[in-house]
Amino acid sequence: TATRPIGRQLGVLPVSLLNPLFWSLDETAVFAKFEALAAREADDPAVAWFALVEDWANSGAPLSLSASRDLFVHGFQNNRIGEGQWKVQGDAVRPEQISCPIFDIGATRDKIVPKEARIRLRRANIVRADVDSGHVGMVVGGSARKALWEPLSNWLRSP
Repeated sequence: TATRPIGRQLGVLPVSLLNPLFWSLDETAVFAKFEALAAREADDPAVAWFALVEDWANSGAPLSLSASRDLFVHGFQNNRIGEGQWKVQGDAVRPEQISCPIFDIGATRDKIVPKEARIRLRRANIVRADVDSGHVGMVVGGSARKALWEPLSNWLRSP
């Protein structure tokens, strides 16, 4: 709600406005990551990696206002995703009607995408995997290759 006036004026929701919303979900973790950074030596390779990840997380295309509203208000706040009532171009998104293979991967400590938003069905065409990390760590963390990228790559290559 705090981003609405600026978003309306800009016509989009830039990443620079999204990140503070994400940070507010777990402010303690934000402080902890910067405290851990401050404890490192300047020439520690982890400092350069931290900067790269922060640059990546703070870049990207802005979201249109309609996409922002659909995802954050309807999808998460009103839980239309979890309730099976999320619509795209007027059609309900119903995982039970998807017949192609689905690889449902989620981070167990994700504060941005709640576990309730994940597919709840248990069917043969749905492979579910849980990665022991947070939202960003699942993709770029130290164990991301083994926990996310290799299983995803293997699944994509499977018949």
